[in-house]
Amino acid sequence: MSDSDLIEFEDSIEISTTEDLPNINVALIDDNLDVIESTLFALEDIEIHGHTLKFFNATSGTAGFDLIKDTPEIQLALIDIVMETDDAGLILVEKIRNELKNSSIKLIIRTGQPGHFTEDDIREKYQIDGYLDKASTSLDMLILTFTQALKE
Repeated sequence: MSDSDLIEFEDSIEISTTEDLPNINVALIDDNLDVIESTLFALEDIEIHGHTLKFFNATSGTAGFDLIKDTPEIQLALIDIVMETDDAGLILVEKIRNELKNSSIKLIIRTGQPGHFTEDDIREKYQIDGYLDKASTSLDMLILTFTQALKE
């Protein structure tokens, strides 16, 4: 066996772990702090496409707009419709898409009052990536909606 037949190995090998992957930055925008806290609790150890989730939150449409404007690395926002007004979340969606010209952020509407606006009406009029009814959304459905919205 000659020296040219030898394979040289490096002393250390880097193994990619989820700690090496960047976080997925998620904004939770809801005027109900209990909803924000329960969502944080439910999703604290969840990974999407191998990425951990990092959360930001706001408790009104106005605060949500400022959060998204000032934190451009947010990739997904879960937005309640009824906050300071009956359509604050929908106004926020319009402002994100039209004022901020942000078409890359994934926007998921989550409402506790689906009777005000039907899913079909909202999907037709607004550029959203998902729609959830708070009363019937399970953890599995929430994770599935995030996963589908964040397809790579």
